[in-house]
Amino acid sequence: MANKIPDLRGYVCLVTGASRGIGRGIAIGLGECGATVYITARTLKPKSEDNQGVSGSLEETAEEVTARGGVAIPVAVDHSDDSQVANLFTRIRREQKGRLDILVNNVYAGGDALAEHYKQQRSYWELGSDESPGVLWDSVNRRPGLIFNISSFGGLQHLFTVVYGVGKCAIDRMTADMAVELKERNKSVVVMSIWPGFVRTEQMKRLAGETEVTGLDINTHSESPELTGRVIAVIAKESRKDLMARSGRTFIVADVANNFGIRDIDGRTPVSFRSYKMILHMEGRERLAALVPASLKAPYPLLKPASPRF
Repeated sequence: MANKIPDLRGYVCLVTGASRGIGRGIAIGLGECGATVYITARTLKPKSEDNQGVSGSLEETAEEVTARGGVAIPVAVDHSDDSQVANLFTRIRREQKGRLDILVNNVYAGGDALAEHYKQQRSYWELGSDESPGVLWDSVNRRPGLIFNISSFGGLQHLFTVVYGVGKCAIDRMTADMAVELKERNKSVVVMSIWPGFVRTEQMKRLAGETEVTGLDINTHSESPELTGRVIAVIAKESRKDLMARSGRTFIVADVANNFGIRDIDGRTPVSFRSYKMILHMEGRERLAALVPASLKAPYPLLKPASPRF
């Protein structure tokens, strides 16, 4: 079944951390729906690669967004600098007459999350918290809309490193608490956490041979960065009632995609990490996994025992 692309013409969006990875994919996903997308990162112009061997720039993302039918506005921003963030929102208010429909809080400065945390320098621990919550509050004060915080399964149980898990757990808790306070202040603001699956980002492609990192083969058990963008676009077109019911909650990209019949860019149906098939793959039980349908999933209540919080 082909994807029915939502019409986001006239929507004004902001995607932070969009020079590469999931942020780039989200910007492209919104762009193919006709949205105007402000994209931010520190790297504006193309260069060979960064110190981790990964390339990507805002101009390259903007070119792809435009090719897909969207309007891209690249803005170089260091989100650790509050003044640059303030200037960004001043610009959006001026250029869009105060309108901002969708904010995707994706900016992340965690460095190489796959390195052993006890070998990382102190600066790594500080960088991991650079999710710029000030960006969110500024936009909310100016214009009601949708806020998507990009988080991860690492917020539920250990994944990669201590710093990674703490950061994702904090994002999910921030989302829940923001929903409570935003409801008191302005009932038209919706905030939710989004959990992509195993995503084929530039970083993951570089480390594709290191299957011990996740226990999965990147070629067969992963999602494209664009899938998250497509899911966000579909959610954005839901009714006000349905959107308000989502506020403060966490949603798995593959689950939402399955519910709406969204396929990935290669035509495949994404498999949720709630799927017993995926769980078996992660445990290396390939033969048994081949016999289990991807639609058979662990109920959400069963996820709670996986968390050390309970």
